Amino acid sequence: MVMGGPACPFNLVDIYQKILGVKEIQIPQVELKDTNPEEITLLIHPFASHPKKEWNLSKWTEIIFQLAKDYPQSKIVVSGSCK
Repeated sequence: MVMGGPACPFNLVDIYQKILGVKEIQIPQVELKDTNPEEITLLIHPFASHPKKEWNLSKWTEIIFQLAKDYPQSKIVVSGSCK
């Protein structure tokens, strides 16, 4: 199997992005008005129900670093399952 195998660094989102001609995916900006930055907890669940839906670890790393930069006083929690 090519798509889920270690030889393929892409997932279906990457492939559809290329097919549709999308140059760059914009990460939505979250605006937290009137919120104490020390009380913000950002929950990241980087897993999917099927391997074809999973993002590459480098994409999640980029998002987490950007969130840490944008919200330096917040807590970032990464969640997952027992599997």
